[in-house]
Amino acid sequence: DFHLKNARGMRLACSMFGSYPKKPMSAMPCVIYLHGNCSSRSEALDVLQAVLAKDLRLCCLDLSGSGHSEGEFISLGHFEQFDLQVLIQHLRNAGVRLFGLWGRSMGAVTAILRAAEDPSIGALILDSPFSHLPQVAQELVQSQIGLPDFLVSMALSHVRTAIQERAYFDIQELQPIRSAPQARSPALFAVAEDDDFVLPHHTHDLHRVWGAEAKLVTFTGGHNGSRPRWYLEQAADFLATRLVETLPTAVSPGPIFKEAKEPAPTLHVEDPLPPPPPPPPPLNDGDAEAEEAEGRKYQGPVQDPVLQQLREMGFSQDIAQEAAQRFESAEVLTSVG
Repeated sequence: DFHLKNARGMRLACSMFGSYPKKPMSAMPCVIYLHGNCSSRSEALDVLQAVLAKDLRLCCLDLSGSGHSEGEFISLGHFEQFDLQVLIQHLRNAGVRLFGLWGRSMGAVTAILRAAEDPSIGALILDSPFSHLPQVAQELVQSQIGLPDFLVSMALSHVRTAIQERAYFDIQELQPIRSAPQARSPALFAVAEDDDFVLPHHTHDLHRVWGAEAKLVTFTGGHNGSRPRWYLEQAADFLATRLVETLPTAVSPGPIFKEAKEPAPTLHVEDPLPPPPPPPPPLNDGDAEAEEAEGRKYQGPVQDPVLQQLREMGFSQDIAQEAAQRFESAEVLTSVG
C-alpha cells in the first residue's frame, strides 16, 4: 500500500499487486482499476486473479471521497479523473511504461475522461459507464417516481445548484459522450442487460462514438451485480493482447494536458500543494465510523423518494437533503400557482 496527494491536497490510498518473484517496474504493464460510486479499491479484488494470470500488474486506489482516501464528496468522474492523472504520473516516474485502465460505473467514466486527454494509455475496459449524467438522473427519477417532465427538470435544477455550492462541480458538464470521440486507445465496453440504474443505452452510445478500436460485450445481471468469469477473463485477455505484446517496442509519450476549467493537478507529490477549497461541514463521528466500516461514503437511511434517488447516484446526504428541500418548496409554489 502507498499514499499520494491530489491537486486539492487530499490523501489518496492506493495498492499495488504484482507477480512473484518481483520484476522491474518497466518489465510489466500495469492495469489501474477504478471503482464505482459508493465503493472502494477493494472492488479490484474481483478482477485481481484474471489480471495477474496475464502477467500484468494491478494497481488500484480509493478515489477522493471514497474508501480510505480523503474528501467529503465524490464527483462521479469530474475530480476523480485528476486523481487518476496523479497516480499515472507517479507510476510512470517509478518506471512503468504501459498502462491499461479498467473502470466500472463512475470508474469507467473517470477512465473515459482521462483517455480523451492521454493517448499513451494502452487499452481500456469500460464497464457500464454513463454517457450523460443529467440524462441518468432524469431517467432514474421518471422510472422510480413518475413525475411530470417539468417537475423533473425543476428538481434537477435544484440538485445542480446544491452540488455547485457544496461540491464545486457542475453535473451538467459531466457528459462523457463528448469526450469519447477524442480517445485514441482501444476499448472493450461491457454492460449488463438488466441494468436499471444506468440504462444499457449509455454504454451502447459511448461504444458507437468511441474514437478508436471499440468492442462490446453484454451479459445478464444488474448494475451492481457480480460479473461472469468468462467476461473477466475476456477483459484481461483484451488488455494483455494490447499491452504485453507491445511492451518491447512501446514508448510512452506521457500525458497530454489541455487547458480546462479545472486546474491541472500537481504531478510531483513531493512538491508543495495549493490549499484545497473550503470544505463543507464535516460529518459527525458516528457517520464517519459507519462509512469506515462500509468502505464507502454512506450517511444513513433515506426515506423521501427524491432523496433516495439522489443518494443512490452517490451524492452525499447533505447535498441530497438540500436539493430535495429546494425541490419541495418549488413544488408547493407550483401547485399553489
